[in-house]
Amino acid sequence: MQLVWTPSSGSRGCRRALAILAVALAVTSVAAQSGSIKVRVVDAENQDPLPGATVVLSNTVQRISETAMRTDADGVADFPILRAGGGYIVQVTLEGYAGVRMDEIRVGINDRQEVVIPLGEEIFALSPVTPHPRGVP
Repeated sequence: MQLVWTPSSGSRGCRRALAILAVALAVTSVAAQSGSIKVRVVDAENQDPLPGATVVLSNTVQRISETAMRTDADGVADFPILRAGGGYIVQVTLEGYAGVRMDEIRVGINDRQEVVIPLGEEIFALSPVTPHPRGVP
């Protein structure tokens, strides 16, 4: 059996190899300039993890679209691939707890930023009631 290389088959294979190489380099370049944020939500009083909290991640310079996820059983929400840089904002809410917002979180290249957010119980302030006798406004 004899293998014969022809210019047309070789150029197709060469183009395919170059395309694969270009994609691999692009993915490597993006991965090399990215980091991540791991948010752990805990009860402020006893430091227990809070599963089911809503964590919203956004950025002041629109490095990402606003993204929301719920914390897992360990109270963790993980945002694994983010562009390196500053301006990240994390907002956390959970029914029965006061919401928290953290501004200006910075992600370094190949850095895993770990943020612990303690949530305290939500306190409702009632306005004072002034009693009036009947018929007196």
